[in-house]
Amino acid sequence: MTADNPVFAAAALALFLGCSWAMLRLSNMELPKGRLTSIDGLRGFLAASVFIHHSLIWRGYVLTGVWQAPDSNFYNQLGQSSVGLFFMITGFLFTRRLLEGNVDWLRLYAGRFARLAFAPTRRAALAAIACLLAALLLFHSAFRLPPLIFLTAFFAIVAGGNTLFGVLAWRPSRLLGEISFSVYLLHGLLLFALFRLILPAPQALSDTQHWLVAGGAIPLLVVVCLTTFRWVERRRSASRPSPSASR
Repeated sequence: MTADNPVFAAAALALFLGCSWAMLRLSNMELPKGRLTSIDGLRGFLAASVFIHHSLIWRGYVLTGVWQAPDSNFYNQLGQSSVGLFFMITGFLFTRRLLEGNVDWLRLYAGRFARLAFAPTRRAALAAIACLLAALLLFHSAFRLPPLIFLTAFFAIVAGGNTLFGVLAWRPSRLLGEISFSVYLLHGLLLFALFRLILPAPQALSDTQHWLVAGGAIPLLVVVCLTTFRWVERRRSASRPSPSASR
């Protein structure tokens, strides 16, 4: 198999979810309630996809010395589409926060759209998956109008509460979502240390060996990111005064 075979991406994603499941069993961590579960679960998949995207770029870099996007539509979109969806999530949540205390027009019209479009339904889930696959497989870049239309349709259905047959509501998915910011920030440092400082000759690895090494780093990444989430991110959030307390 070549390095850009989708099997490697699927295996890496399964490993992320497996590690997340194991951390939940070991830590008995409580996940927040009262939030948009579908969005929380989506974050974890996006962060894992960016890791997979950069792992393949590192394969090309150690062989050629050139840092460039993968030729594969699928692997390139794992990075670009994920970043685009991260921006959509940020814009969506910040807009909701800006509207707090007044009429929440975003929630009002999103709710109406969700009703008109059967957003939480199985049919909507299939439509969302079809839109996502179209963006991932048919286009090399996410930052063009056609793939953005597909990604926007996918995001609208998820933001409307669709959990894609329960996958986004699954506790391991939601835990990955909780630590997604740490994964997004720290995975590059881990890959750099792995392929530039630790391995003596990464260019000598076969494609399969390269992915075995990258996959072997995933449990460490999940543990480190869970630690930074619990002792840095969550504590910092807890120490911030609430809006009502500051009035």
